Amino acid sequence: MRIINWNINKGGIKVSEIVEVLIGSKSDVIVLPEYRKDNPAIGNKLKEQGFNQHIPDEYYESGNQVAVFTRKELDFSTVNIKVPGLNGLVVFAQNKEFTICGVFFPKKLKNEPSVRTFIEWIEEDSIGLSENPTILTGDFNHGVKAGDWNKNKHGDEYKILRNWLDKGVWSDCCPIPDPTDKIYQWTYYRSSNRISKNKGGEWPQRSSRPDHFFVSQQVKSGEVKVIDGQVANGLSDHEPMICEFF
Repeated sequence: MRIINWNINKGGIKVSEIVEVLIGSKSDVIVLPEYRKDNPAIGNKLKEQGFNQHIPDEYYESGNQVAVFTRKELDFSTVNIKVPGLNGLVVFAQNKEFTICGVFFPKKLKNEPSVRTFIEWIEEDSIGLSENPTILTGDFNHGVKAGDWNKNKHGDEYKILRNWLDKGVWSDCCPIPDPTDKIYQWTYYRSSNRISKNKGGEWPQRSSRPDHFFVSQQVKSGEVKVIDGQVANGLSDHEPMICEFF
């Protein structure tokens, strides 16, 4: 099963171009952080292409949500699982083989990092997600800040993710080795670094990657790939990520 995870930035502005990338990826499942129910054009086009839509019942205060789209023949259903404090930011879809959890986390929720709220809920695991083939994917909005691995100064949110993964119950599908942190270093290209170009720096530059694929131990994954060039094309401030799961 192939999944594409792409934060489309404020609901997606260039609808036709975004849908072309999504369909061209030949993915079975599409996870779209920052999807907006009040801007359903992308969702409508995906449904025309044979996808079912799974979205939370509620909005987050900004209007941004997360949506999961699955090919009809895979027979996924929306699962009504509520994560306290994260209304509109988490959605579950499930079939006989997999549970998929799509997320979009703003950097802070009421002064508390939302990734912490989610990880605490996952670790409690009252519904047994870790005991079943489960894929957690989306925009966690947290990772190592660019340059931190040279200074050995990691943010609290990064430590939360790292400590969670260190327990060995869940795995990161796309670690990128780094001389000082060989397991959990996450970096990729982001448009926020255009400011570096404006100040005379090189473009693109590496920065923290907030988009992730995490899996329970029952799931095997292939190599994570990035569809480069979508930031430069003005389709989003994130590049799409694709991975195969078995």
